[in-house]
Amino acid sequence: MIIKFLVLGLILFVTYKLFAGRAKKEVKGKTEEQAVELVQDPVSGLYIDKDTQFKVKYYDKMYYFATKANMDKFIADKKGEQ
Repeated sequence: MIIKFLVLGLILFVTYKLFAGRAKKEVKGKTEEQAVELVQDPVSGLYIDKDTQFKVKYYDKMYYFATKANMDKFIADKKGEQ
């Protein structure tokens, strides 16, 4: 009788350890690999996904923009045109 409880307890413990580790890696329904990193647009101040198509590398630093207009304004400002 005691052996049955020990075996059942061991099975429950192993099952818990197997499935508990997976739940911790989810962030708001997404896994860590699917989570996005937000950056701030230097022109508008909006926070956007790093996956945006509007980005410029300037002196070894990458800048990300919400719109093409913001990117063009940033480039014009750096060239000295206003």
